[in-house]
Amino acid sequence: IFTQEQGNMNRLPDTIIPKVYNLTINPSMRTLKFTGKEQILIKVTKDSPCIFINSKKLQVVNVSLVSENQSKSWKGKIEEAKEFVDDTLKFTFEISLIPIGSYILDIDFQGEAIDGNKDFYRCADPRIQPHSGNEELVVKNSILATTFEPIFARSAFPCFDEPELKAIFQLNVMVQEKDMLAISNTPVEKINVTESGRMFQFKDTPLMSTYLLVWIIGNFEFLEQMSNTGVKVRVYTPLGRKEEGAFPLDLACKSIDFYTDYFGIPYPLQKLDLVSIHTMHARAMENWGCITFTPAALIPDIKNVALDVIHRSARSVTHEISHMWFGDLVTMKWWNDIWLNEGFARYMEFIAVAKFLPKYDIW
Repeated sequence: IFTQEQGNMNRLPDTIIPKVYNLTINPSMRTLKFTGKEQILIKVTKDSPCIFINSKKLQVVNVSLVSENQSKSWKGKIEEAKEFVDDTLKFTFEISLIPIGSYILDIDFQGEAIDGNKDFYRCADPRIQPHSGNEELVVKNSILATTFEPIFARSAFPCFDEPELKAIFQLNVMVQEKDMLAISNTPVEKINVTESGRMFQFKDTPLMSTYLLVWIIGNFEFLEQMSNTGVKVRVYTPLGRKEEGAFPLDLACKSIDFYTDYFGIPYPLQKLDLVSIHTMHARAMENWGCITFTPAALIPDIKNVALDVIHRSARSVTHEISHMWFGDLVTMKWWNDIWLNEGFARYMEFIAVAKFLPKYDIW
């Protein structure tokens, strides 16, 4: 039950609307500490005394509010929002009321990723012990990744962390390790080499919810194929397992073409990546344009596993790709309707697998 009673609020006010996040993340694979900077273009629809924003386990260092034409700027005060249950900050500025209009919310922050399987986290190859004492081996075989569903984006950057509050994301990710690459929802636009490493600048996303944003840093190999409808599809795997991506790659290309025809709507993005992550708190996550999977869900050894394992893998792939339309393009307003996303994707996974792999008799 979500209430709006004073001191027990769970929903952000609808008077501040995010439009564009320009977000830069600079994480360390070794220490797990990260710094971040963002400029959020917001629309204020009613004169407001403050701005509430979701943030968890982050230290906001500075905040300021800038007029859209950058002619005026107001330094902000940061405090915990007592009006909310948790995970919310309150920004007040050097003006008593923020007038209706568009502004840039400029925020500097820092935090620390976790060794885990959700939020912003590091996961090591299960064959490598994180505390083995061989730091270089751990780093080389580790992945930094995000899994934000349902409300974990706020652990990586201050944001308006509700599914209805869609925005465009302009993401920049610093990769400090020289042999690693970064992957996100959209293609890389350019890579800038700096003293700290390589800054991966990604193309703008479409309007989307915070929980669908993703970034991944690690050592990967990939297989690539174009769907018949012209979408570039890649399957990223840990080093030495590239060939195991052939089965999900073929299935993904067929799924994109099938769903494009079935829904009557073209695939909404330029590319689709399927990425194998060492550990996750679920089997897969439908980040728009960059789906993450556990190895068991994406790249099982199809020559040496039982048929039901292949069934589950095929259904995972087709399930998550159906979300690119039903869940990502069209999203529920609030989490009490998540059953619509998952129920329909569950149905579509059987429809798709029965079409592509009739010999498996999925029904």
